Amino acid sequence: MRKLKKPPKRITATLTTLALLLSMATVPIPVTALDPEPFSTPDSQSANFTAFNASDNLNIDVVKVGGADVIKISNPTNTAISTKGLYITNDSNDPFKWQMPAIIIRDEEVIVRSDNDSATPAHKRMQVNFNISGAESIYLFDALGNRIAEWGHSLEKEYLIIPEWGVKFEIPDKITDVRYKIIGNSQTGGSIFFVAKPANSNVEYVEDLEENLNQYAANFVTRSTTHLFFFSESVKIVDLYYGITIAEALTNYSGVYGDTGNLDDENIAYRGITEMYRTIRAIGTQPQKEYLIIEEWGVKFEIPNTVTDVRYFIVNNSTAYMFAKPVGANVEYANGLETNPLGYTVVYFNFTTQEPPEGWLFRRIGDNYFFVLDVDYSFPMGVFGDTGSLEYERMMAEGLKDMFRTIQPIE
Repeated sequence: MRKLKKPPKRITATLTTLALLLSMATVPIPVTALDPEPFSTPDSQSANFTAFNASDNLNIDVVKVGGADVIKISNPTNTAISTKGLYITNDSNDPFKWQMPAIIIRDEEVIVRSDNDSATPAHKRMQVNFNISGAESIYLFDALGNRIAEWGHSLEKEYLIIPEWGVKFEIPDKITDVRYKIIGNSQTGGSIFFVAKPANSNVEYVEDLEENLNQYAANFVTRSTTHLFFFSESVKIVDLYYGITIAEALTNYSGVYGDTGNLDDENIAYRGITEMYRTIRAIGTQPQKEYLIIEEWGVKFEIPNTVTDVRYFIVNNSTAYMFAKPVGANVEYANGLETNPLGYTVVYFNFTTQEPPEGWLFRRIGDNYFFVLDVDYSFPMGVFGDTGSLEYERMMAEGLKDMFRTIQPIE
């Protein structure tokens, strides 16, 4: 993940806070029955905003208008999209550089001008605080620091293909010059050791890398017919498990870059390879989407590949206690989970007709605001009984919040 200058606040709640929030809730109304709400647009016209604020669908581009470089934002869908809580930047490490005014984009294009553009007073509202000309990339972020659109000179995805194993990985932009070595290769086993350079760095590999790559590598992926105990994470492709062991950070420099690098460089590469692992899939295949559908609320969520066996319990009509197992973790739910879910709950999904405070993780669908709360705790809640740990519960919480971000109405 990129380091943000203004990281989103962690939403925490006690049971007392939850009780107050529940008092805000109303009986759920089927999404399909909601009446549209008019929104004000810059030209004082109105738009019927009836669907999820799917800002992920917005496109961003840089074009010439009157000889000047401007940012063009367009909506390719037939659903009106709000720009509330969106930011434009030319630096991915500073995602909150310029906040967009809250407007509605329908089937038209919105033009945003550069800071040095002699814009008329009417256009000043849509003028970023940086120079667009010469920018290598322009990004659109949401209020949580999630990148939802990007323009750049080269945005093609780069893949590392391992033909011997029939798999491929998407290389993240934080690393480059990825190299690997297969050890103990067989039809059902073996390991691949990886090294990489941090992007935009001046490091060079040591001269003996080719013959000793596995000795320098901090990341390796192992495949097996069964899930192995030392895997931190694993993914099953056809009949084999592909697993990896992940540490929070490396503590010793392996010397992979010799005198041209250091431990910080190696940690950047280590995290980049870990991200790369999470994109593994069979050559020639696309990842299949799996959804959790909550019919009572009229919504569905895309289940991320970091969690599995998602379960939920609805109480008070507008609150759901959410649970999931981290992928690759050999854990089982506690015996009392079904009868007393509140006693084990770490993450709540909720909705209300009132807009949550700024900085909360929420999405609007129709007249309802769906939002997430997670309990601030420093000891295991016992979700997985004796088979789990605090770290597994935190992995569960992060996976469930990623899942929430994909919320959409049931079609």
